Amino acid sequence: MQSQLITDDQITSSSSLDDTTLPHFARLLNAKHWTPHPEDNAPWLQISFDEQMIFSGLVIEGIKSLDLGWIWLDEFYLMYSDDLIQWIPYVFFEHGGKVYILSISHNRVFILAALIMPLTLLYCAFTNGRSPIHEA
Repeated sequence: MQSQLITDDQITSSSSLDDTTLPHFARLLNAKHWTPHPEDNAPWLQISFDEQMIFSGLVIEGIKSLDLGWIWLDEFYLMYSDDLIQWIPYVFFEHGGKVYILSISHNRVFILAALIMPLTLLYCAFTNGRSPIHEA
């Protein structure tokens, strides 16, 4: 996503807190970030690809907080689909996924979540696992 090969309109979400936390701000190395609305009990972030892609992992960016130390998203569910109707859960750790710290700078950390068996997909979404994601 960081390379901009995925356009802003290919990144959607269940909600956003406001116009400064839109879904396309979920890209790495962005001064802004995506934040779902606090009343969204089942937030999701979805990426739609133009053609079938091989998905082998994702990089999660964390920050260093003066109050909390290093913080990053550490609990999520990956769902994937080819038709936006049937969503298949990928249970990361049950499928042998691995997590690696790639880099730590003075205020950012990058974590790689690697899939042992890559997926071929058109759509992927990340949820908190509380309910199914939006169906088109």
